[in-house]
Amino acid sequence: MRPCAEPVVPAPPPALPDHVRNLYDQLPASLLGQGVAAGLIALLFLLAPNALRLNALSGWLLLAALVWAWRWRLHRAHVAQPEPPLTDWPMWQRRWAWSTLSGSGVWALAMLWLYPLGNDLQRAALLALLACLAIGSAAGGHLVTLIGIGFMAAATVWQLFVLPAAGVPTLPPPPWAGALAVTGVVLGVALAGHHQRKHFLQLLSFKRGSELLAAQLAAEKDIAEEARLEAEAATRARTQFFIAASHDLRQPLHALVLFTESLRLRNKDAVLEATIASIGESVDALEALFDKLLDLTSIDSGAIVVEPKLFHMRELYARLKLHFEPQAFDKGLGLDFVGGRHAVRADPLLVERILRNLVSNAIRYTEDGGVLVSCRPRSGRLLIQVWDTGLGIDERLLPSVFDEFYQVSASRSPDLSPRKGLGLGLAIGRRLAALLEAPLTVRSRLGHGTVFNLLLPLSSAAQPGELAELAAAPLAAAPAWTGPTLAGRHVVLVGADLETGPDGPGAMLRAWGAQVSAFCNATQVLDWSTSQGRLPDLVLIGRTPAQERGGVDLVKALRQVFGAALPAVLLSDGEGDGATATATEPGVHLLARPVAPNRLRAMVSFKLSTRTISHPDL
Repeated sequence: MRPCAEPVVPAPPPALPDHVRNLYDQLPASLLGQGVAAGLIALLFLLAPNALRLNALSGWLLLAALVWAWRWRLHRAHVAQPEPPLTDWPMWQRRWAWSTLSGSGVWALAMLWLYPLGNDLQRAALLALLACLAIGSAAGGHLVTLIGIGFMAAATVWQLFVLPAAGVPTLPPPPWAGALAVTGVVLGVALAGHHQRKHFLQLLSFKRGSELLAAQLAAEKDIAEEARLEAEAATRARTQFFIAASHDLRQPLHALVLFTESLRLRNKDAVLEATIASIGESVDALEALFDKLLDLTSIDSGAIVVEPKLFHMRELYARLKLHFEPQAFDKGLGLDFVGGRHAVRADPLLVERILRNLVSNAIRYTEDGGVLVSCRPRSGRLLIQVWDTGLGIDERLLPSVFDEFYQVSASRSPDLSPRKGLGLGLAIGRRLAALLEAPLTVRSRLGHGTVFNLLLPLSSAAQPGELAELAAAPLAAAPAWTGPTLAGRHVVLVGADLETGPDGPGAMLRAWGAQVSAFCNATQVLDWSTSQGRLPDLVLIGRTPAQERGGVDLVKALRQVFGAALPAVLLSDGEGDGATATATEPGVHLLARPVAPNRLRAMVSFKLSTRTISHPDL
């Protein structure tokens, strides 16, 4: 049995409530006018009484009083009630219409009932009052009032013209009835004019109120605009400050990192080791916080411009692999990339920054297993996913992971201290994804791991010959060197910037026990290489003179002497500096400046554990 559906009440027009309020606001004036007219009729009929007239007058006055009382009570009920629901306004309009028609019907009955019984004065007065009421009611212009006037006009025509034409004996209007009718017309016109003047003054009041409100809104808009401009100026000033101060602040921060590592190497007091380690962690956290705040400032200020173009995922995978392989290796985790054959149309730098934050988080919060970065087509878009086998996130906390400075509790793992994360990486990733109009979502299962999903536009414009499937072979299972000692290892440094005193990369490598051969330029190291029969364990290349070979070209030249198995690391001054060229040369990795001791140690640990790259197509 189907349930009975409730009737659907159509919503009234938006202007109906104001219209109905206006009708009820005019009702007291209408009742006053009709009451005065009824009093005048009663007075005239009582001045010349007879039994027939009094009986007719009594019946008519009783009917008029009932209708008048009903209309007055209706008005009071409307005024006394609170604001009715929107669906009740048609009901109030119908009540007003019926009451108005009832009042007009009473005066039409007066013409049919009292007019034949009156003397000349009474009949003339009745015609004049009807004319006055008709013209006054017509000023409202409502269709119901016009219908009511039609009732009174029909009764008058019936009494004065239809009945005499039909041969029914009737009393003709008195000779001076026309004058009284004209007087009634004049009074009606005066009443209508008064009514129109009242409405005009009301409209004028509304106009002045609207002008005042418009002026107030304009003033508030000016204040809001001024506040917006001040906020934008403050944001620009903050951005300019961060950008201008970034170089000046990075240098002392980097120096602080090097001094802390130098202090740790020179310390002989076991009691101070924990304190020095805490200082190092705090400095690392401060440096990371500065970088993240600078990124947030750039995004919020609109300084980042999206420049979409076609690129292959394998190019992006190559740069991520170079950056994160040593970190994953240092924790004994696998880092795999799948789906490099796909091409997308987006801003490659922004996509890379998003994935860097996601992969960094995945490695940080994974203690066993690995991290997988994959991509595949889905519904006309490319779904990029970052999987990890970490602790997972409680489903109730997932909506908060993209908030600034929010970190999931890491009480289940003693290695996940708050200093290892700032809670800004995912917030930056979500904002960058919004710039790309690419949804960034997360799913997680507590105790099993987490996956982040990024949907990018899929492009089919790539040449088939350029798309090679990216292999996802596992990384080396265990490092050969896990401690801060490089005894017996031979490391070659190329670049004057690598020998920067007791706190430079050369000094750190020597402090770890490595045998270091340092050269200022490519000419020196190439001359030296021809006389060496031993293969170096690692080549670290920094800045070389512009007129000489450097970077990947220098690596290729050294490999012609020592063989293709020579591992090499290039120091990069920028995030994308040399990454593409490096990715085409096996066994060459990129290390971004500034070179913090922990990053250098992780990179050296990774490079000395393997002679070849895990993914040949990179």
